[in-house]
Formats: sequence, structure tokens, C-alpha cells
Amino acid sequence: MKKKLTLAGIFILSSAFAALAQAKSFEVANSEVRQGDVLAVRIAPQWQTPTVFNPAISVFGKYYLPNKYGEVFIGIELELKPGKYIMTLVEYGRGVRLSWDYEEVEVLGRSFPEVKLNRSMGVVDMVRWHKDRTRVNRAYTLVNRYENYADGRFVNPLDTVVVTDEFYLKRIFLDGIGVHRGTDLKAAVGTPVHAINSGVVILADRNFLLEGNMVIIDHGSGILSYYLHLSKINVRDGQVVKNGETIALSGGTGSARGPHLHLAVKVNGVNVDPLKFIDTMNQCLDNNGVK
Repeated sequence: MKKKLTLAGIFILSSAFAALAQAKSFEVANSEVRQGDVLAVRIAPQWQTPTVFNPAISVFGKYYLPNKYGEVFIGIELELKPGKYIMTLVEYGRGVRLSWDYEEVEVLGRSFPEVKLNRSMGVVDMVRWHKDRTRVNRAYTLVNRYENYADGRFVNPLDTVVVTDEFYLKRIFLDGIGVHRGTDLKAAVGTPVHAINSGVVILADRNFLLEGNMVIIDHGSGILSYYLHLSKINVRDGQVVKNGETIALSGGTGSARGPHLHLAVKVNGVNVDPLKFIDTMNQCLDNNGVK
């Protein structure tokens, strides 16, 4: 028999919706960021129930899905125009707003260092380069954005961190410009390299034209860390690694001009400043902004 919705029932439902409306649907851990930084957002539990279909964060003209804990991490594009942007909670796909809450996010500009080099960029074997990209793209199909494999604070990949080439350094060659989308750290051949946090190895492979021997770790939540120019790899594809575990030894393979570790981090497909990323994630953790 069909049940009728009574006036009392309508009142109860209205009260429930009013309570939901008053509760904030999401919170931003760091609403002021620079190009190349990461934004950390947490969607409130009441908006992750089965009654809400595919909640996502809308900002910068894109939708970002949360991990299983309601956390959303957004890499700020280096080319994103500085200014103020509105962030809302929407239904993924259709873009329908799920609440009237919004946050204003301010993106600040940053200066990127340049270095002039009195040499050519060199000729790249494009056939081999495309084969390398196929290997990397195959690894990307294994990424699990819904999980969060990270365990505790993020750590530096080396026991001693000395930056030799900064993030997004512009190298001006005689015949073109090369952009450095990671951070180079001083490391003699054979220096232990640590995973910056727990995760799953989605690529541990050798002899890339530019990257040399390389490891890529999926930390979940759309966060990937890259370790390039290695002399030795201690892990394999599919292996679960722990926070701070030694995954490789540094070297000078690939296009490296001398031994060092090239560390890169991507957040939902966007290259971000690796060392700033580590600091930001740890600050959010300290402030209960992430798991």
C-alpha cells in the first residue's frame, strides 16, 4: 500500500533540508595559492551520501572528483591567469549546483627563473620519444584517483635536499626554449632515493630517452610522483611501497648532464612545484585538512 506524505513528514523533511543548507558543503584548506601550487579541498560528509549523485568541485572551468574521503586536490596550472575564481559544489557531468555555498580562490602570479645556455637543444629521436610516451601513457591507465594511498606526512626524496635547478626553470638554448617541469636535487650516483609517501608503483622502467631510468608512484587522489635519471631501480610495476621507502638509487641516465635526482609531482594531470607540494600537504595534514 502506498504511504502518504503527511504534513508532519513534510515539516521533518523541510527541517532536514534546512540543516543541510546551513552546513557548509565544502571547505578549502588554502584559498590563496600561486601558479604551480596545489589546492586542498574537503567535501562535507553529508554531501557524499547516496542521495547526492557524483558531487564534484567546480573551479577554473573544470570539475574535480573527490577521493573516498571527500578530499579533492587541484593542481594550479602554470599558465592560469592570476586573479580571483569562484569554487562551487556541483553534480559531476551535468554541472548542476548541489548547494549555494561558494569559496573565492585567489591565484597569485609567480616569477619563473631563466638561464641562458650557450649550446643547442640537440636533436631528439622522435620515433623513440613517441615510444617512450606510449609506455608512460600505458602506466597512466592504472591510476586510481578514488583511493588515497598516502600515509601520514610527505617526506623529501633525499636525506639532504639541495636544489640545483628550480621548478619551471626556463632554459634558453641557442635554438629554442626548454621548460623544466620538476625540481633537480643534488645527488651523487648511488644516493638512496625515497618514496615521498606510500603508494603503488605504476611504472618502474629503464632507458627512456630523456628520463633515463624512471619510477612513477601513484599516491591516489590523482597525485603522482616521478623520480628520474636513476642508476638503479629497487621496485617493480604494481608494487606497494611505504612512506619513505628506498625505491631507487640516483644517477645520471637519460638526458641528464651529470648525476642528480629530478623530482616531479603531478596533481590531477598538472605539474606542480614538488617541494612546495610537500610543504602544503603537510600543512593541510597538520590542520586536519586531509586524511
